[in-house]
Amino acid sequence: MIHKMDKIVASVLNVNEKLDCLVYVEDIGSGVALLEEKGVQINNIFPFINAIAITIGSRNISSIAEQKSVEYISSQSNVFALMNVSREILGVDGTLDGEGVCICYIDTGINPSLDFCLSDKRILKFVDLINYNVFPYDDNGHGTFVAGVGSGSGLVSNGRYAGIARKSDIISIKALGANGEANANKILEAMQWVYDNKQKYNIKVVCMSFGSEPLGENDPIMRGANKLWQSGLVVVAAAGNSGPEYETIKSPGISPSIITVGGFDDNAIAAFSDAFSAVLAGLTEKLNYMGPIPNREKNQLLITGTAIGSFGFEMELPAKNENAQQELFPVQDNAEIALEKIQELFKLTANGTDDELSELIDEIHPRAVRKVADFLNLLLINKAWCGLDFNEKYFKYSGIEQIQIASDRLKEENIKTSQE
Repeated sequence: MIHKMDKIVASVLNVNEKLDCLVYVEDIGSGVALLEEKGVQINNIFPFINAIAITIGSRNISSIAEQKSVEYISSQSNVFALMNVSREILGVDGTLDGEGVCICYIDTGINPSLDFCLSDKRILKFVDLINYNVFPYDDNGHGTFVAGVGSGSGLVSNGRYAGIARKSDIISIKALGANGEANANKILEAMQWVYDNKQKYNIKVVCMSFGSEPLGENDPIMRGANKLWQSGLVVVAAAGNSGPEYETIKSPGISPSIITVGGFDDNAIAAFSDAFSAVLAGLTEKLNYMGPIPNREKNQLLITGTAIGSFGFEMELPAKNENAQQELFPVQDNAEIALEKIQELFKLTANGTDDELSELIDEIHPRAVRKVADFLNLLLINKAWCGLDFNEKYFKYSGIEQIQIASDRLKEENIKTSQE
């Protein structure tokens, strides 16, 4: 009977413990009757994939697996939540706005911000499978961000941070908790809801930006995603954050049927923060050409979250004159100057003269400029480009070609390194 179990279930057959698992059966009705007859605790039923969620003593699993009507027994894995240029990159700045399409987000919930609610009631339904609240909320933030990328209207940002389908209707199913985690049972419950209600709410797309460790060809979350796809829905899932090595894509992204999306390297945030720390130190501290960056822990940006509807991140500076915070964060005036210098450096690498660029490099410090160059090189590797919006000033590179030019202008041989 081992061939009817995944490796996790098979590994605990001789261990006396309780196990949450899924039983795939030929027929739901007879399957439920069988399990009830054997006194097995039934936790949930998922007719759309002919599966029953149970809790069972591991030593009793074999007696279930040997039943002819039982096709397979799978363990339940946990899933984890895994974000102004995105529309331009994807070429959807024209008439493709999602009007008339309903997108269902299975995630940590959604905060009813103005980008989702003002002028039109676009959140058609909120389903809370965690705390069973009626009104929309998000105690993690991930779901709101994902919905912003997909469906944010851009109203609050005057269109700058509009989502890909800015006029689409929204259904939010909260299946992940405040910690951004859930077990397979909750995800399948959310999928079952979508399967049962897709016609009622005209759902066309299901977005699942989470992942779990794959459990093979009978992985329950992958099977659920496949069933939704077969029912006519477009299913989009995250590849996960473990790449780019071989076999690092998570479930349900491993499904060959659905659309799996990989994201930009998270190291971009760290690289930009490093550049900021170095520039600030170059302007306010004695920055040497080698060795640790002075007061690096203090001279860091506070990354407070992602910009709704964009592939960017928000930065926050401490309030002025809050002496209690000055030992923990950079002085705001100095931090603002550092960001202005980085923005100016971006502009000059794109459009400035060699003399202008050389003068700014000397002012900032060549070592700090190398950190900015590292950030630009990271963008180049990932075929991405960026903009910096700060103090009502905005600059954005026009594309990858301009990032290449900027990176070339900041190469080692072009940065003057006169020793102190």
